Order: sequence, then C-alpha cells, then structure tokens
Amino acid sequence: DSNTPKTVLIRGIGPALRDIWNVTGVLADPKLEVFRQRDGAKVADNDNWDAALQPTFDLLGAYRFTRGSRDAALLVTLLPDVYTAQVSGVGGTTGDGVVEVYEVP
Repeated sequence: DSNTPKTVLIRGIGPALRDIWNVTGVLADPKLEVFRQRDGAKVADNDNWDAALQPTFDLLGAYRFTRGSRDAALLVTLLPDVYTAQVSGVGGTTGDGVVEVYEVP
C-alpha cells in the first residue's frame, strides 16, 4: 500500500569498506543524514552505529560491521514521500563511502 509507512535500515559505510573489502581512502568516520525532499527537513541522522542493530543486519542479509567501528546506521520508519540519504565525513573529512537502504519486512 503506497500510504503505509515503511521501516528501513539505512547505512552510511566507510570503515567497513576497508575492513571487509580492503578498499583504501574510505571515510574514517561517516555521518549519515536523511532529508525529506519536499522541504529539506532532516528526518533522521546517525554518527556511529549501535551494535543493537546487528540482529537487523542479520535479518536482512547485510554484512556485519566490526564492533566499535565508526560506520553509521539507523533504523527509521518513514511516511510515504521522497527522501535523500547523504553520507559525509565528520568534521569535514573526505573519503569514499557507500549508502545502503534496506526495507525491513
């Protein structure tokens, strides 16, 4: 139903790219922000993921982060609308990062 809110797992990945895939030049400390497109309002953000999200990673088949890594992740329920997820470096740092979005059943 297009009017039903959806719960999603959104991840802003930097260190895990290095730890799991041996990617160099990654964001050392990614910050994840989610904005509603129509008015630019920030609806959610996360700097460092919470290990309590690990069971959700497992449920969705998302690879695990190293405990204590500075990757970002959040579980959020969004109303039907258009959103943008943005990953950037804390303190203006730069590097490569990835945004992943998973719908939670």
